[in-house]
Amino acid sequence: MMKEESGTQCQFAIDDIYWDGGGLAISSVAFNAGTYYSDDSNAYITVTDEAAAGTQVTATVDNGTDTISLDVTLDDNGTGTAVVNFGATDDETDTIAIAVGNTLTVSYTDTYGTLRTDSAIITASGPTVGTFGVFTDTTPVTTMLTIGEDSEIYVWENTLTQGSIEPFEGYNVITWQTTGTGWFGGGVMVNDGIDLTDFAGGSVKFMMKMPAEVTFKIGVQDTNGHEHYVTFPASTNVFGLTRNGDWGQAIIPVNELADGVDLSAMSYVFTILEENGTACEFAIDDIYWEEGSGNQEGDSDIAFDAQSYMEDATSATIAVLDEDAAGSTVAITVDNGSESISIDVVLDSNGDGTATVNFGATNDDTNTLAIAAGNTITASFTDSHSDLLTDTATIQSSGPGVDRFGIFTDTTPVTDGITVGSNANIYVWENTLTAGSIEPYEGDNGISWQSNGMGWFGAGIQSTQALDLSAYAGGTVEIMIKMPANVTFKIGMTDQAGHEKYVSFPANQTVFGLTRDGEWGRASIPLSEYISTINFQSMDYVFTILEENGTQCEFGLDDIYWQKATSRNAGK
Repeated sequence: MMKEESGTQCQFAIDDIYWDGGGLAISSVAFNAGTYYSDDSNAYITVTDEAAAGTQVTATVDNGTDTISLDVTLDDNGTGTAVVNFGATDDETDTIAIAVGNTLTVSYTDTYGTLRTDSAIITASGPTVGTFGVFTDTTPVTTMLTIGEDSEIYVWENTLTQGSIEPFEGYNVITWQTTGTGWFGGGVMVNDGIDLTDFAGGSVKFMMKMPAEVTFKIGVQDTNGHEHYVTFPASTNVFGLTRNGDWGQAIIPVNELADGVDLSAMSYVFTILEENGTACEFAIDDIYWEEGSGNQEGDSDIAFDAQSYMEDATSATIAVLDEDAAGSTVAITVDNGSESISIDVVLDSNGDGTATVNFGATNDDTNTLAIAAGNTITASFTDSHSDLLTDTATIQSSGPGVDRFGIFTDTTPVTDGITVGSNANIYVWENTLTAGSIEPYEGDNGISWQSNGMGWFGAGIQSTQALDLSAYAGGTVEIMIKMPANVTFKIGMTDQAGHEKYVSFPANQTVFGLTRDGEWGRASIPLSEYISTINFQSMDYVFTILEENGTQCEFGLDDIYWQKATSRNAGK
């Protein structure tokens, strides 16, 4: 039910409403990555259903047209992994067809009848030449603008309003409706100017959906105000754009588009202008600049052979490509967040090479790096053109070797826990926070908040009934936090009697393992910090955050759980 009693004028929408949950056992289904390349050979799917431990279950994989079933054998903890192959769809060989732009969906109905899903997008394998993304979601580019950060979309003199045409690719589109002012214009402007001389021999490519009867111009402008346009006459096919009113791609050579424009100091990197006052609705999408063959450099890349590894894995393989360094030996660096090692990689005549990083006590001589669940490992190298290339992989727990009580986590294996919206709730105190925009650290769900300038903020996760967590008293509370370094904040908890206790995270200081660099990091707080005040046998708020200085910030929280003592931390 929804009710409004003040008579406020508004437009609003409600969608995707459903009740979820049921049972105490944990269940989930997930791909091992959020995106796959169109030339990848397979993907891994992990199913967790604690109530079905030791059995074989079935997941369904769908590409939008075809569907296959995938058998998954669950271990004694209720977790199992299976491989879905990419190729011509064949249910018997667990193979499904993929193409650029596809969204793959995996579905699993757990023991309690709850449908769990995850999705992944199929993207192109990568740009073959240097590309500069102006406005694109899925096209692989080597560099790109981010609207709202380093660039903006402008409409000139209110000549256009927002249209309703769906995107050609991805989730974002520039769609406009004319306002009948006798002309219209708009474009994408870089905030501080940009050097695009590398693209002088290349082209500007974009997708457009424009009525055939409209004559319009596409142009660019430098920071000194020099501009140039090329014309797309009505009902005429020029620059590859078929004028049939549907989506089509235009390809404009830069030397035609930028006549008299200083490419070393660009302001508007894409503009559209119409001077006849033709009423229309149109859309532009997938805009990028592409280098020409005369400017083409050899490809270079670095990549782990997986996007995540279990903490009991013994090694990982890293592929290195530097076509312009073919036949030579290059050095790569592998880092676990606190330690790094260097590995020499011999490239063959095509510029390809591989390296193996072993997992164990860090030893640069044996190419060995220490790993632990929650680590992000980074492989990097500087190619023959002085470009720094990197790839990352996460280290996941191979299973809860100790008991964990999940507070707010999607992928970390836990032995027990609460579910927000079922037997727990997230509360913001006195409207001091609003929803933020930070992406989750793991899984599909994260807590992201923006402070409201109230002079303080606070919030927490409260169980709907008293919890006895005394078994965890000797352990830790584990949290992933993304918080600006200049913010001093506290993490605490409350029992049913109202006793509360906090520990402080001073600005710009590393405490409880959290490195204050503004990026995701793990805090590991001994529960002994709270035991003198909190009755763990009768818990109320199992996690709270408090800031008392009024510092404006946006922050994220994720992967929150209590963990029992292990042999490593029992005496701490």
